[in-house]
Amino acid sequence: MWTPADPDALPSQSEIEHTREAIQQLQNAIQDILEQARLRIVPLEKEIAARQGWIAPVRKLPVEILTEIFLYSRAVSELSPVTISEVCRLWRRVILATPQAWTLIYLRTEEHDRDDTQYLTTFIERSDPYPLHLWTPMDRFTIMEDSDDSGSSWVERDAPFPLSRLVVSHRNRITCLSIRGEELDKYMRKSFPNLTSLFVVDQAESPLFFTRDRFPRLTYLHAWYCGLRPGPVGTQYSPLQYLFIYTNDEEEENSDDWLRILEACSATLKGLAIRGQLFEEPPTFTTEIRFPMLTYLFVDEFLDSRNSVTALPTFYAIAPNLVSYETLIKVNSTVALHDNVRNVQYLRASIFSDIAIYSSLRIFQLPLVNDESEDTWVLDAPSPTLTTLLDLLMDSNTCPLLESIDILENVDLLREEYGESLYEWHQRSIRAFEDRLYDHRPLVTVRSVTKLSDLPGSLESVRCNAEMPCQRIPRAYV
Repeated sequence: MWTPADPDALPSQSEIEHTREAIQQLQNAIQDILEQARLRIVPLEKEIAARQGWIAPVRKLPVEILTEIFLYSRAVSELSPVTISEVCRLWRRVILATPQAWTLIYLRTEEHDRDDTQYLTTFIERSDPYPLHLWTPMDRFTIMEDSDDSGSSWVERDAPFPLSRLVVSHRNRITCLSIRGEELDKYMRKSFPNLTSLFVVDQAESPLFFTRDRFPRLTYLHAWYCGLRPGPVGTQYSPLQYLFIYTNDEEEENSDDWLRILEACSATLKGLAIRGQLFEEPPTFTTEIRFPMLTYLFVDEFLDSRNSVTALPTFYAIAPNLVSYETLIKVNSTVALHDNVRNVQYLRASIFSDIAIYSSLRIFQLPLVNDESEDTWVLDAPSPTLTTLLDLLMDSNTCPLLESIDILENVDLLREEYGESLYEWHQRSIRAFEDRLYDHRPLVTVRSVTKLSDLPGSLESVRCNAEMPCQRIPRAYV
């Protein structure tokens, strides 16, 4: 290796070149030494990891405990069985011997970097013979892939398997199914003997006809975006206990189909959610329906009649056992839809001028209300709203059993859309309301929350017995 004859002298051009070559040789030597060290370190690290794994406490867990842990892990990730099977030979043997862990199939294809459809057949085979929970995307069943065209990074292609054929082939095992209406249309005449929960997301070309011979065990039906078709007189319907239903627009033909469905299922329903046009001005008719077992009712009037204080309902419910009531109606009275409030203990409403009629009320939730001009949700005038509520509760005879008032606040929205000053004013309003109410009703607790708890008996609380994915319905679906 070249070295300068006189280190104190200034180098010539040729000496500079020789020095640079010497520096490069030294750097290469260092890299060679590091590479040799890495070659020695890698097997040593593997040996350390193997010995650490050998003495790890998790190895002492019985297979039965590991199995339970693996089952609970489904709530963490839809693909947890796949991940677990890649950890070690023992875990792979355990997870492959646990078919229950593969029964929850949540297909997610809207993300560019993830294609869950490749695992569908694997989950179906490894879960046999246990019941299946199948959750398909709301969007058109396509996936994204790299494009050969330099002008586009991603292109859309159809899913690489016939979803309809797979669903039909294993329909005897499916107990919970979420599917697009257009997919359901493809096998309208097929029966699902063990299906208990059905979520129809997005519109179907034809209304859903749910008879007992087609869905003999169906107890939960989510059909907010799918029309339901009633059968002729004498039709035997599925034994529904919980129903999400979307009312037809007044312009549609057979707009009273949803009322005929409710009449046919009224004897068995325990929970009912209705969204659509419930009021007309003036109404052409009012259908009175008795629900002897109904304990939960949710109504959302979101069409033009929302802005009318004189519109009357087309539907009237007789529900003597109603315990939980939730409404997004902003201008029409609660009693316009039903007056069976004697047993109501849980109420969620943005309009509470008639709160005094709820003599058994224990929990009151003040939710968000929709701003008609935007697709956002804001708390409706915090200070005036709370002042009005305080005036009503000053009378100790109003809701004498009241225990708690939960006020929902969207902290991020208040701060980002309306500024820190409005957020602070909102907080002061709640504290002032709490202090003044305590002076008159010290046993009533006021809580400011970022998420309202599910009302007892609500459809959210009974969606599915599985841990996931049925308990985590995306907001776009509801």
